[in-house]
Amino acid sequence: MTLLMHSSPPNPDAPPKPTPLAYSLNSDPNRPGTPMINFCAGFFARRRLADAITYGKALVSPSNLKLASYDNRALTFLVSWIKSLHSTHLAY
Repeated sequence: MTLLMHSSPPNPDAPPKPTPLAYSLNSDPNRPGTPMINFCAGFFARRRLADAITYGKALVSPSNLKLASYDNRALTFLVSWIKSLHSTHLAY
């Protein structure tokens, strides 16, 4: 199982707390042999891609040039999908 986590502090003085975003399995229990990605509540709390672009573009330079400023659900989905393919490939 591959677990994708994200840390974000609830306030600037607090230490980051890991928030699960998604996890993947090499084989879906309902469809053996098919990789499965399950998205957690933390995934749905992230910005949509369009919202992330609007947010990132509105930042003052150089913050608007940092890819981390555009973090969003699409990026999480892509990373989860790649990790599921990678773990599936390693399993064979």
